[in-house]
Amino acid sequence: MEDFCEVVVLRAGSARLREIHVTIRELPLADGVHGSTGNQLWPAGSILAQELLRRPQLVQDRFILDLGAGCGLAGLAAAALGARRVLLTDCDGETVCNIHHNIQANRHLWGPEGGNCEVQAEALDWKRVSEDYALQERADVVISSDTVYGHFGDDLACCALNLLSSTGSMILVAPKDRQTGVPAFLERMKSAGYMYVESWVQDEHGEDFRLFDLKLRESTEPS
Repeated sequence: MEDFCEVVVLRAGSARLREIHVTIRELPLADGVHGSTGNQLWPAGSILAQELLRRPQLVQDRFILDLGAGCGLAGLAAAALGARRVLLTDCDGETVCNIHHNIQANRHLWGPEGGNCEVQAEALDWKRVSEDYALQERADVVISSDTVYGHFGDDLACCALNLLSSTGSMILVAPKDRQTGVPAFLERMKSAGYMYVESWVQDEHGEDFRLFDLKLRESTEPS
């Protein structure tokens, strides 16, 4: 099976419609060669990217860290919306290579005419963050989508807490049918002093997603 490239059109606004066109390459999962689900574009990632487009103040002039970035759509949208720095991470090496490809395909979105965002991709194992992974700069905002299925909720929360700045915030999107790790994730974040606002969002096909907007109780960051 051949690789698949598409242009994802993100839209937000009513009176003043805004569009971002992001080129995404997916690697076929069923060809016996590519083995990670991160090489596919999943609806939760599109929901997260749309949320950033709806609230660009969340990312403008900030360092955005994408955990479990997959094909990189949400992080690339953040770069196009004026983020100062974006780091897209995934645990699978092949997925990270594909993110590098998608970064190159979209540099015009934040290049000389669109800003000077620093966009990078790195491999990151959530369970090893406290042992051998450190950022020179902690993230202002962590974003993540479709990452709390199974028993990954606590791992995701611990990783985010290790890499967020002291006033950092987080946005998480979870599909309705893939959220078994949500309770553990929320419990860990609450124990670290984070509060959250939960909302339900539907995609164009009528599928439901839970969106969590988390910030420290004393934080006054805009929302």
